[in-house]
Amino acid sequence: MASTSSPDALALRTWRVHGVAIGFGVLCTIYLFFATYANVFELWWNTSSYNHCLLIVPISCYLIWLKRVPLFATAPGTSMLGVAFIALNAVVWLTGELMSINLLSHLGSFGFIIGMLWALIGTQKFRLLLFPLLYLYFGIPEGDFLVPYLQDLTAKVVVFLLRASDIPVFLEGRYLAIPSGNFHVAKACSGINYLIATLAVGTMFAYLRFRSGTRRALFMLLAIFVPLAANGVRAYGIVMIAHLSEYKYAMGVDHFIYGWLFFGVVIFALFSIGNLFSDEDDSSQPAEPKLIHDSPRYSLSTVFICGIALVVGTRAFAINVSDIGHSSLAFQLPESTSGWQLIVVPKSPLGSNFVGAAVSQSGSYAVPGDEQTAVDIEAHYYRHQARDAEIINFSNEIYDDKIWRRMDGPTVHSTGTEVVGNVNQFILKSGVDFERVVWAWYDISGSPTLNQFTAKALSIKGALSDNYLGEVAIIISTLTDGDLEASTDRLRRFLREVEPTIAHMTSVRD
Repeated sequence: MASTSSPDALALRTWRVHGVAIGFGVLCTIYLFFATYANVFELWWNTSSYNHCLLIVPISCYLIWLKRVPLFATAPGTSMLGVAFIALNAVVWLTGELMSINLLSHLGSFGFIIGMLWALIGTQKFRLLLFPLLYLYFGIPEGDFLVPYLQDLTAKVVVFLLRASDIPVFLEGRYLAIPSGNFHVAKACSGINYLIATLAVGTMFAYLRFRSGTRRALFMLLAIFVPLAANGVRAYGIVMIAHLSEYKYAMGVDHFIYGWLFFGVVIFALFSIGNLFSDEDDSSQPAEPKLIHDSPRYSLSTVFICGIALVVGTRAFAINVSDIGHSSLAFQLPESTSGWQLIVVPKSPLGSNFVGAAVSQSGSYAVPGDEQTAVDIEAHYYRHQARDAEIINFSNEIYDDKIWRRMDGPTVHSTGTEVVGNVNQFILKSGVDFERVVWAWYDISGSPTLNQFTAKALSIKGALSDNYLGEVAIIISTLTDGDLEASTDRLRRFLREVEPTIAHMTSVRD
């Protein structure tokens, strides 16, 4: 009698056929969506936050290798559910391409590979490989949207620890002032690198060392809390080392070396804690279900042809949609408007940066004879959305944080006007004397909005219509001169005067 732990002749023959189909299907998917995968690899290689993703595919392959005995013991099947999963990811990928949302494009492209494997090995085998295959999603280079929140959290932790150490500290936005010097909680100090890497490695540890769902969930909570808390302690340590060494150390390369050494210690401590309540060798835990031969309801050729047809069809549809022409905005800031005169066309006083904008214009307007109360306006126009040329992008900045410190905002502020309605309000400060109030909003094909997710939804709606006009990020600002109420009144008066021009600019075709 043949052992159930080793593959029989039928299983081997079936695996050879399915293996060829799997290899060909995966290669076709990579070829047809090479641009998306190339973008992913570029982010892995060039962005420090995602360097660890280079290990995700090898780790996934290793986890699959650990399942080789039960995997090859019986013949694979086929699954139309896998084909349906490919179709679902086709929609996700197309949505990401049309809206220029990298997250959706990456999700869809990774899902294509997973769906192809699901369709060609059957649902039973897919369940066996569920975690190793889903682990591939940790290779999706996303998470930068968390950076501002993590910067704020790090600043608060550092302030708390400094005050606990009896060191006076003043927090202004993300700038810390202590008696011996000043510090800025920059993006690199947010801890996003640590959090993402810890979650990826911690999830693998939980899978290998725990069987209890409760213990796995508890460990994952630790994998979130520990790097966040540790990063706050790390930033506090950098401040203290610099303070106590009279700024000889922890301010240059040693700053980063110290950070990564500290991170290594934290990971070691996290895994040591996890080992204390590991149940990997607990015999009371249920074993994995025994596999039997999976009799496919659909032939391999049927499933394979359906999967490849979906991949090719999705790619062809995306190419056709990308060629659809659209109208564009009549985009031009006026030289004057009712009561306000363009006095200069300067570079943006905020140092704003909108990557890939088709047109960026800025101007400074004032009531004639009252040039001391100027209002600056800038508009960044996108004719079409494309990768690295999109109005909602993590790299886009309303202000340069090397010049301006955020004192407050963004807060939703009512303008009291009809066309714009609400804006995101920021209070910024530069140096000691200059404070500026900023109003910012998006206009997506004539529809103003503040929310980035709403802006993306309006983008795809416009991309699929024949009257898409493009998208504009509009920013107006003025110096406060110590009187915030008077400054916001000035912005309101200016906005009421220029609203007809803005409405015309964001709704009239060339």
